[in-house]
Amino acid sequence: MTANHKAVGVFTPPLIKFQRTLMALFIILMPIIWPTDNVDNLRDFQQLVFQYGAMALCAYFVGNLWMGLFMSWTLFLFHLNGGVIGHETVLNIFFGIMIFGISRKFFKTFRFEKEAKWIGVVALISIFFMGLQFLAIDPMHSVMNGQTGIDIKAELRDSVGMFKLKAHNGIFLAIATCYAAYLWIPLALLGICLVGISLSSGAVLASIGGVLFYTFYYNKRWFKWLVALCILGAIAFTVKDVLFDKKMYLSRLNMWHSVVKTSLQRPMGYGPDSFRQETKFKPFMFAGDEERRSAMMIKVPGDDNQVQFVYYDPNPKKMAEDYKDIVPKSPNVWDHPHNEYLNILFCWGIPGIVILFFFLKDIVMTFRKSRKSKEVVLLTSMLIVYALASLTQFPLCVARLAYLFPVLLGAFYASCED
Repeated sequence: MTANHKAVGVFTPPLIKFQRTLMALFIILMPIIWPTDNVDNLRDFQQLVFQYGAMALCAYFVGNLWMGLFMSWTLFLFHLNGGVIGHETVLNIFFGIMIFGISRKFFKTFRFEKEAKWIGVVALISIFFMGLQFLAIDPMHSVMNGQTGIDIKAELRDSVGMFKLKAHNGIFLAIATCYAAYLWIPLALLGICLVGISLSSGAVLASIGGVLFYTFYYNKRWFKWLVALCILGAIAFTVKDVLFDKKMYLSRLNMWHSVVKTSLQRPMGYGPDSFRQETKFKPFMFAGDEERRSAMMIKVPGDDNQVQFVYYDPNPKKMAEDYKDIVPKSPNVWDHPHNEYLNILFCWGIPGIVILFFFLKDIVMTFRKSRKSKEVVLLTSMLIVYALASLTQFPLCVARLAYLFPVLLGAFYASCED
């Protein structure tokens, strides 16, 4: 690169040497890495090395330093687990980074403010389905019954919109509510009410946080009133959770304690998608029973067909005495901790949390250095929705919600660079 050329891509000048080093290593190492055990596997082995190296290299060039490190660590843990468990997660992260790069380039040319309407369109369609579901009509989630015609599943009589789960519908509407605040504040208040129908504390908190952030910068008069209303709403929702669904409220806390404890037993992480699957490093699954008591299903050593159901409580005495004679009637497996940050701690370990910290710091610093235009504040409020919803849900682990995150993130960086 000559002095007359500017750095192209997402790296700042001090990191260009690192970028060049990565390219040099990719060119040099690909043909000379050999397997140590069986030379006959050379072709398959080098093909695998190329795939890993290509994904990591693309992440560093299309994404940024922290995305590259996260992709590299993901590939390392994936390979450590045998290169089978977590395959979908590896691809999802890689393709997400690619979408980030595409979005960043796209929104350099087209304004996000003009394209955000499509989020509103999806929200309106989902609200339309909520109306149909209120009338017990659901052509999307219904199942055909040869004798009685269309029979709506009981769990889908709730207002799930197009998203099958109320919480996921609430999170998407929370994102759309930020766009509503950009258009007209009273419309955002209606949006928060619609999010409230989801009965998801995380979705409601996320919608309130996003709208408050936007009004703090662009409608201070509304911001003061919204703070008061939100405090009252938060108290009401917390009381609702504790009084009407206390079992769920407490079971989450116990399970989170269990996740942290087991995570610290393997600080490097159990590997991508390991929370909901058994691996050679994880012969157990997080579980619960009909009373939503937290537990673990642990394989009996030497017998893969036998599983021991063990209740868990942060209080060892309670765990030993209160649960010793209880036999679960309907044990169930938890496939996610309902907290994205704990999921990263468990699957990617302390290195994953460190990378996440610097990634979030980069987003914050990028925002602070920006002009804080309406577009930038709108995009930041939408990212805040993901950050807050991740405290009690898993919006980055389901495609129907996660697909939008790299689009918003790419648009955010593009807007901040203007």
